[in-house]
Amino acid sequence: MDAAKHEGPLHYVPVLHESYYSIHPPVACRVGKQMIPVPAKHWGLTVIDSGTNHVLLPSRVLDALKPALGREAPEPLSRVFDELCVAVPQETTPQQAARHFPSLRLAMRDLSGKPFVRPSLPLSWLSCPTLSLTA
Repeated sequence: MDAAKHEGPLHYVPVLHESYYSIHPPVACRVGKQMIPVPAKHWGLTVIDSGTNHVLLPSRVLDALKPALGREAPEPLSRVFDELCVAVPQETTPQQAARHFPSLRLAMRDLSGKPFVRPSLPLSWLSCPTLSLTA
């Protein structure tokens, strides 16, 4: 691991199926400061990808999180979950648009069963096509 490209502690989680790195689902979700109850059955199979920091969520989990994820965003950004793409003024960068959204924190358990939080900043859960720039 390149220490110059990582900060904070490393957490190891039990891998349930090695061919596609499935792990136990998160035990809790927090959007900004709000805890969001998501039933365990909605998570289904949780798969991690060691090559990215993207967060891919099952549709039932995303549906539970949507109201809190877009609550603070101004128009047109607040419609990010209602439409495939939301056009923002050309002078607005994806980083600037992402400031209007809260972080998503998933509480997981490591190999010893100790909980830890995996934070996801908005740019990791807002896809680039979602924030398309207008000409």
